[in-house]
Amino acid sequence: MELRAAAAVAAALLALAVAGAVFALTRDHDVAQDASTADVYRGSEPPAGLWIPAFRLTGYRGQGVRSSDLRGKVVVVTFLDTACTESCPIIAGVIGSAFPRLSADERSRVQAVALSVDPKIDTRSRVRRFLWRRGALGKLDFLTGPLDGLRRAWRAFHIVPAVETGNADVHSADVRVLRLLYGAAAAGLVALAVVLALTVFRGGGSNAGKAASGLPNTPDYHSLLVNPNDPRKLVLGTHTGLYVSLDGGRRWRFDALSGDDAMNLARPVGQTVWLAGHQVFKKSTDGGATWSDVQPAGLPSLDIHGFAVDPRSPSTLFAAVAGRGLYRSQDGARSFSLVSERVGGNVMALAVTPDGRILAGDMQQGLLESSDGGESWKQRLQAQLIGLAVNPSDPTRLLAAGAGIALSKDGGRSWQSVLDLPEGVGPLAWSRSNPKLAYAVGFDRVLYRSTDGGESWRPVGG
Repeated sequence: MELRAAAAVAAALLALAVAGAVFALTRDHDVAQDASTADVYRGSEPPAGLWIPAFRLTGYRGQGVRSSDLRGKVVVVTFLDTACTESCPIIAGVIGSAFPRLSADERSRVQAVALSVDPKIDTRSRVRRFLWRRGALGKLDFLTGPLDGLRRAWRAFHIVPAVETGNADVHSADVRVLRLLYGAAAAGLVALAVVLALTVFRGGGSNAGKAASGLPNTPDYHSLLVNPNDPRKLVLGTHTGLYVSLDGGRRWRFDALSGDDAMNLARPVGQTVWLAGHQVFKKSTDGGATWSDVQPAGLPSLDIHGFAVDPRSPSTLFAAVAGRGLYRSQDGARSFSLVSERVGGNVMALAVTPDGRILAGDMQQGLLESSDGGESWKQRLQAQLIGLAVNPSDPTRLLAAGAGIALSKDGGRSWQSVLDLPEGVGPLAWSRSNPKLAYAVGFDRVLYRSTDGGESWRPVGG
């Protein structure tokens, strides 16, 4: 199984062969080669003596990283600089687009990690913005320090870092696919220290049910939902499940779906709530108290980065599938059909207005609008967006989130910046019962609130 996963990763990353060296480390005597993968590109053999000393590093989310965390994993390793304008954006973008091509089983056994080659430049906010712009947020972890730990890894991999050349575009930028086995013969032979710690905090653990001040310390805030009847009740979708607040975002507790990557939440009418994300698609008919899996026909995968419900018809759903396109269901998610291959594969934010316009925040093409069901598209904003929200009482009033928050009062034809946040802004949502009220989640781990229709924003509790 590990051999097939390594082959799948190497095949998905074949385009990177022109940008850097790709190494596939395998042990054929431990895992027999499957005939179906005999002709699959696996990369070249790594140089002899490739090893890394054990160490502890820090990822861009702030979590500690240990060398023992990836035993038995297939690991994609690269070396990046957020100020680099040549190879680094290409490598991050290709890795971000390659992972959706793996099956759910393959992805569970594969991790991608980048080591900073200039940790003074690669701050957490810069790294998050860099990954987000390349569609690699949540797919490629970025290790930023400490410097002595990075130096040991650079030496072990024979890397020339940008911190030594003094030029962000002049450094080693290898891409290596490593498969490390831990059988009797291999135990103790290789200690993999280029690692990805999924997260130090896991929802549903000892903190489950206990409310804590401020946004939860968990990786990647993805989606936000305001209760339609009580604007103080909020649901936050994260990389590790759902959190709830009952006091307008001052205190949060873990609620449900531990381990599910809740990239999208939608509550169109009544008690129906939809959840879609990385290899997860669920529906609740009791306001989120219980959930059931949705397994529709017609979707190429369940890696759903954008999701929206048509307010005119709650059974009409739109799903932006990573790397594949935009799909529509007209039967309440029993089946989907392709709407557009050109738009959808890089979409991170999706919304449908009451007049039927589809708004798509595409990471490469900006904010796009279609008024004919997705057949044709117009660019409305040149920006990389990760959040969109349509005001429930005034559909001409729109919010868009990316490097900050932008407000449109004319349905998206023109925009004004209302909050500039260097760390970036993720999900945002309007209150249905109080349409002047809106919330936005900052990647600085601050929840922001507007009480004047999105015109101005202040930190909750500030």
